[in-house]
Parts: sequence; C-alpha cells; structure tokens
Amino acid sequence: MAFKVVLVDDDLLVLQDLETLADWGKYGFTIAQTFTNGVAALRGIREIRPDFIVTDIRMPIMDGLQFVEKVRTLLPETRILLLTAYSDFDYAKKAIDLGVFNYLLKNELNKETLEEQLERVFLDLMRNKDIKAAMVQKAFRKFLYAPERRELQEELFHELAEHYGQAVGFFYVIPMSASEGEHFAGSVCTALSDCHVMPAENGNEIYTVCEAWERRYVIVLLCMKRMPASRLETAGIIRMAAEKLSLCLQKRVSARVLYRQEGGIVSDMEQAAELLKSIQAAVPYGIFAGDKREVEISELVGRGQKDVWESKTEERLYHWFASKEPYEIKNGLSDIYKEAEKNGSVKQASIIAGAMENAVKEYVKRGICSTEDSKEIRQLTESFCDLRELFGGYERFLERIESEDKEKSYSTRVIKVIRFIRQNYEKDISVGDAAQLLGLNGEYLNKLFKKETGESFSRYLTQVRMEKAKELLESGQFNVSEVSARTGYKSSQYFSITFRRYMGYSPSEAEAHKGD
Repeated sequence: MAFKVVLVDDDLLVLQDLETLADWGKYGFTIAQTFTNGVAALRGIREIRPDFIVTDIRMPIMDGLQFVEKVRTLLPETRILLLTAYSDFDYAKKAIDLGVFNYLLKNELNKETLEEQLERVFLDLMRNKDIKAAMVQKAFRKFLYAPERRELQEELFHELAEHYGQAVGFFYVIPMSASEGEHFAGSVCTALSDCHVMPAENGNEIYTVCEAWERRYVIVLLCMKRMPASRLETAGIIRMAAEKLSLCLQKRVSARVLYRQEGGIVSDMEQAAELLKSIQAAVPYGIFAGDKREVEISELVGRGQKDVWESKTEERLYHWFASKEPYEIKNGLSDIYKEAEKNGSVKQASIIAGAMENAVKEYVKRGICSTEDSKEIRQLTESFCDLRELFGGYERFLERIESEDKEKSYSTRVIKVIRFIRQNYEKDISVGDAAQLLGLNGEYLNKLFKKETGESFSRYLTQVRMEKAKELLESGQFNVSEVSARTGYKSSQYFSITFRRYMGYSPSEAEAHKGD
C-alpha cells in the first residue's frame, strides 16, 4: 500500500523539484496530484483524501495558515509538511500549533533533508495505520459474535466511519479443502493483506478487514467511503472486489470467495447484520457449488427450504454403516456418494458424516480400530469442506483398517516398524533409526522385516512415501517441490525420478491419472 501525497506551491519550479528530488515510492508514497494554490488544492483533496500534504506557507489567494486550518477541519488525520523561508520562521511556529507535522526551510531543501522528512512521516503514518486497524478489527470481532446487538453495531459503524467509510459489505472465504487445517485462516488473512485497499469506480476506495471465523472460514468486511450510486455500480464493485481477492488467494492458498451479488453493500448496520446473517445461512451450500471461486448467493437461496430427508432414510443409512464390515462399506460408498452429489444437500451430507462417525464408534467397541481412529474420523466429519473430501477421507480410513488387519499376522516388532514408518515417512529416517527404537541391530531388523513383509525397510518406506505423494499430487493443492519436502525427499529431482519409476508417470501427470 502506498500513501497518497498532494504537493501545493505557487512556484512551478519548486513543484518540479519536490517531485524529482526524492524517490517517493521508495519511502512508501505516491504523488496523487500537484496544485499551485490553496483554493484549488482544497477542492481536490476532498476527492483525493491524501495521507500527506507538502505545502508552501506563502501563497496567493489563500496563504498556508488558512489552508492548514481548513485541511485540519476537512482531513484531521492528514500529515502536513510546511515549506517556509527563513523570514517566516515565527509564522511556521504558529502552524505547528495548528497540528502541522513539521516544517522545512526552502533554502535547506535537498534530497537528504526531504527524504529524512519522508521517512519520519511514513513511520508516523504506519503507527497510526496499525492503531486504526487494531481498533476496527476489535470492533468487527465483537460485532461478529453478536451482530444483532445495537451497541456493537454502533461501535463498529463509528470505527469504520472514523477511519474507512460508511458503506459496508461482506465476503466469506471458504477453503477448498479442510487439509489446510489450522493454518488456513492465517494464510488467507496474510494473503488478503495485499488487498487491504482496492481502487473502485470514481475513486471510491475499498478497504478490507479480515477475521477468522469458526476455524474454517474467513469473513472479509468491505468498507467504502460512500454508497454506490446504483445497483449496477454495486454489482460492478462487488464483482471487481471478489475477483481481486481471489487473485490474491490464488498466490498462496486453495480457497474460494463466496459473495452476494445484489444488495451487497449497505450503509445501515442493522441491514449489515441481516446481510451477514443471509450469507452465513448460505455458506454451507457453497461447498456444493463446484469449483467456482465466486458464488452468487442468489444461486444458493432456497436450498435450505428444499433440504429435507425422510427420517426412515436416515435410520436406514445409520444402520447400514454400523452393521457392515469395513470392506462392505468401502464397496458401497460410491453409490451413496453419487446420490449425495446429485442432491447437493447440506443436511444429507451431515447425516452421512454422522453415520460414518457412529460406525467407527461401533468398530472401536468391536476392537476393529482404536479410539485414536475415532478421533480422526470425528475431526474429518466436523471439518470436511466438500463431499470428495468426506468420502475420500473415510475410504482411506477403511483401507488402513484393512491393511492393519493384514498386519496382525506380523510379529510385534515388525508391526512397530511399520507404524514407525507411517508416522515418520516425511522425515529422513532409516532402518537404523527403527532398530535403535527397538534396541536391535539394524542389519538383523532389516532381515526380519523382509522375511515377514517380503520387502526391505527402504523399499517399504518408498512405497509409503509414493502412495502419500500420489495422494498429495492428485489433490492439486501442492506443487512437486512441496510434495517432495512433505514426503521426506531433500531433492525434488530425485523425488521425481523415484515417483516416475514407481508409478510409471511423472509427478506433473498425477492429476490426470487420478482414480487409476
């Protein structure tokens, strides 16, 4: 973000010197406009709303002190640097009393003295910006917890009007996958910091404030100086902002922006609370909206009323999951998935998730899996972001159960080695590490491991790593270098060679082979 500067001086040569003496961009500034008198400057700054003004103290039509007084009334937080001659020194002191940031003698104006002032002003603006942002953030957070409370509406409106503007709207940012975990919200807020200020139509800048919500989403508040003039302008601003936010997100995280197309900007906080409520109600249905990054709320309206499922169907589903063996459920999952995907029902998805979790509890009672497995499935059913993730995660769980059932024929020591590999495959481990864990000789353990599993330690480790790499690459969320690091390879080139040798195709082709 660059702070906007306005230069005011009746001497064109001085204006040119000011523009060229310093590297304004280096110090976080951009020159928005120059003026040759105070009257013209006052008209201009109403629209420009600069953060910093450099002005001569002696000007025709309106002198510097009169100009400063009017700026102080119009833009009280704008920093002002006065340019003055030595003979006007006492005059400049009076300007300091009016709140001028500092003054600079014209005969001392050069690159060094100007850049020194720019650095000081920039640091002061940044401190003030951080304070403003913290105050707005605090008010926004309180509002989200109880948007219907009038006092919280008024507090947020006051902070926004004081610092950003009086017209507000909201976006939700939804993760494409719950695998982002606890880092998702932080990554989104960091990515969107690049879009804290966005230029809109007619100079109506948009400010954004982000807040993590329910650990799975990020709510973005939009704030503008003024309300759009028409529905058409509203739609244009909303679409532009959503597209820009999505571009920011694409750089760092896998997410999509959910937004309201019509009536999405309001100037009354009661209306804002209702707007937020309507978007919150539609958010769960965004998980069934395909791969679109921007989803109009109007596309999702009415889904809730149609989202019904007979209790008998629910009972049948719970019974089916709880009574079947893991391999039987695995074989029947595809039919249930097709039905759920066709309906696009949040309620149905929640019931299926509940049936899955209930089945795992029964497996724990029967000794098929552990309480840790039950916790893992509960986390999946509480945080899934789309049906593929829910069903895919459950299928991988069933596959692991089958695999562990097969492993029960192995000796205790070999089972411990297999678990050690699965828990540490992303690290630089060897058979020596596993042997040290068990208090055995590495060569002896490797022979024992191969005798029972048919594979050496290193070959088994490679298999586990390649299967995990295949899963990560097929998700489309990670590039080759990231997958290489996540599966224990220091060299992405060596990883790629190993992957091709093991799978028969390159890592970059993994998505095309999904389902093979």
